[in-house]
Amino acid sequence: MLVRSTLFGLFVSLFLIFTNLAQAQAQPSSTTCPTIGVSYTINGTTPTAITNNATSTTVIVANGGGMQVSPLTANVPTANLRFLADWISNGNFADNGNPLPTSRPRAVVGVGYFNQIYGPYSLVNPALTGFTSQTMTPFIDTNGNWQYDADTECLGMPTVVIHVIESTTICPPISFSYTATGSSAVQISNTGLGSVTVPIGNGGYLLFSEGASNTQQTNLRFIERIRFSGPLNTDIGTITDSVLVFQTSANTSTNRYFNRIVGPFTLPNPNVAVTMSATVTPYVDLNNDGQFTPATECLGPPTQITYVISSTNSNCIPVTFSYTATGSAPAFVSNTNTSPAVMPMCSGSYMNVSGLTTNVPTGNLRFRDVVRFSGPIITEIGLLTAPQMTFDVSVTQYFNRIYGPYTLPNPAVSVTLSETFTPYIDLNGNQQYDPQTECAGALAVLIYEISNELRTVRSGSWNDPATRSCGRVPTVTEPVLVSHTVTVPTNYVAQAKKVGYTAGGRIVFQSNGQLLLWGTPCDPVMADPLTLLTQHLWKIDELRGVTGNTADYYKRGGNTNTVNFDNNYEIKFNADGTGYNQVNGQNSPLSWSYTNPDRTSLTITFQGSTINWENIAVRNTVLQYTEYFVNGGANALGQIKRSPR
Repeated sequence: MLVRSTLFGLFVSLFLIFTNLAQAQAQPSSTTCPTIGVSYTINGTTPTAITNNATSTTVIVANGGGMQVSPLTANVPTANLRFLADWISNGNFADNGNPLPTSRPRAVVGVGYFNQIYGPYSLVNPALTGFTSQTMTPFIDTNGNWQYDADTECLGMPTVVIHVIESTTICPPISFSYTATGSSAVQISNTGLGSVTVPIGNGGYLLFSEGASNTQQTNLRFIERIRFSGPLNTDIGTITDSVLVFQTSANTSTNRYFNRIVGPFTLPNPNVAVTMSATVTPYVDLNNDGQFTPATECLGPPTQITYVISSTNSNCIPVTFSYTATGSAPAFVSNTNTSPAVMPMCSGSYMNVSGLTTNVPTGNLRFRDVVRFSGPIITEIGLLTAPQMTFDVSVTQYFNRIYGPYTLPNPAVSVTLSETFTPYIDLNGNQQYDPQTECAGALAVLIYEISNELRTVRSGSWNDPATRSCGRVPTVTEPVLVSHTVTVPTNYVAQAKKVGYTAGGRIVFQSNGQLLLWGTPCDPVMADPLTLLTQHLWKIDELRGVTGNTADYYKRGGNTNTVNFDNNYEIKFNADGTGYNQVNGQNSPLSWSYTNPDRTSLTITFQGSTINWENIAVRNTVLQYTEYFVNGGANALGQIKRSPR
């Protein structure tokens, strides 16, 4: 993603701190700079330890609550210890009822900042989360003038604290999709597709299909903001305003958005094309007043649509382009692909953008770059909270560059960025798209998935950093996604917060290898269900159940059994989803598959019947589960234990 300080004056101060920190620490060249170490605790809703390690720490503050800052601990004398304080906000944070500005001038503070109680703090708009970002960079004020003198004084590493007041309004995610048909049909969605272009012939109509949404459409409404590049004749008259805003309902009988025909759209000058750039933002109209109420209602993510009413003399060059973006793993981006490229990234990591491959000269090739954010993210210019940013970039401005780091304000909440590139040839060199004389090419979409989840990138040893994204071994606080074969070495104790699997993912335990989840030895089937299930032929040791109205009981070696499994129904699972059930010494084939990501449920297809296993666990080599299926027209349910043959 391209970031330019001229477009983000709000974040300039914070950007300079991060980008010049290493250089500033090296000053002054004639002085040996001590390593300044500071730490303290901020108590918001819970105590949070803060240290100056240049990484961000999130402090949750209750809406209407305050925060207590502990005394400072430092490895240097505190008499002349000062801090450069840089501070920004998203504008939704109030102190004692007074909304805080989005930025403050850099200040110098002493140790008097510590051992204090601050607040109370509250949300300006309770439907939105409030953020502030405070950077405190320590230095020794050797001459006591209460300012940083770069020629004679040294900066330490900063503390970066993100204060968060979470929204008091429950905002469920709103998604919607439909098809818009002009000269051709285009799928529209507000979930990750980025900006789309809908062509309309001069004098043509727009047909909107029936819509789909994850919420009831009775109260679903849209705020539609349309920017016109020039005059346009429509079914409501000649539009000469540059921007119009409409409020529409999803599917009510009047003023509906879905399932309608709009037009015709006619160019006043048939030689001059016109574009309508529409932003469509959904919300649920809880009070049915036909308008958005920010104090009690929530906006969903918008979708971007560019309608192009083509002139008759456009000479459009079909532009194709591709490149590779690398975060934790490479992603190939091309506008000839039919689906977005997905790039996983670890919080705190960088993105490397390769050179560009294209079929046209690059001298006047430019891109309209729209970036949409699913949530707040910290970049090299500070905390970004806007839902969308738009750029217009050249080849030299964007490609062959490294961007980042990208850091999650809340380590527990992953963030997705959707970046849409639309190419055009800048014929007049004015560095902007002119739809009257220039043509937009097919777009490409890159999805950044930023999280603290460590994903395997190849098969290997658990304790090999190169096995996973981010290049590190998981700690007890980090989730792990296994998509390859990972080996826990002999006598090694592996740790993770939780473990998930994708197809082909498995963990192999060597002798005395262990896996701890949240510091606790995990149920082995949660550690590696595939290996455990496929390494044995499993015989039935005990069954307690019912078929229809008949009770079933079996215990190996027992004398009160109602059914007999002494040599029957011994089951074998293969890793490829096949297997067999051994009945009276004969192997009858079966197929099987997991039915949930945790691999604690599966289905078996055997002799035309479907058998369901749930609550699967392996304890002390005993396989336990709940089984249900239809047996001869009667429902069968049982609790079963098996052990290796």
